[in-house]
Amino acid sequence: MTSLHVRQLSESEVSQITTNIDIATNQNLTDSVESIDLAARNLRQAQPADLESQLQVLGAALGAIISAQTQMQWAAVTDGIESAIVLIGTVGENTVVVYPFDVVERRWNLDEPKVFTQYVSDVLDSIRVSQNAAESPESE
Repeated sequence: MTSLHVRQLSESEVSQITTNIDIATNQNLTDSVESIDLAARNLRQAQPADLESQLQVLGAALGAIISAQTQMQWAAVTDGIESAIVLIGTVGENTVVVYPFDVVERRWNLDEPKVFTQYVSDVLDSIRVSQNAAESPESE
């Protein structure tokens, strides 16, 4: 298993996140996960020339929504070879890492109407389970 290390975001990574969140906000994508699902469906139909930049906007929107609901923070992780922009937080003694840009990259073209709604629900459920386990008397 590869070891991951958290590192500070570079200026260009911060700029990438803030620029894409601004675009997502202007497109009302940060209002709800359903709006991201709808945008992904439109991308599947349109196949725009700037697909990669559109996926970056969806990833930023997904990250912004998860961050708002969990108070997770943007960070970068590296395995020493590659880096990824992530959301990171702690639940009890566990560190939770979410890869919003990678999730969008892998799932945007799935022909499921609520692929991102389900993903966010799964993340929130997982965090709740971890919180409950950390707070239960048996975990002490």
